Amino acid sequence: VLALVLALAIVLLGAITKLESE
Repeated sequence: VLALVLALAIVLLGAITKLESE
């Protein structure tokens, strides 16, 4: 379960970073 949460957090973090870049 931890791996799933960690992967989800990374995806969300990447999406936020991408939005901030634009």
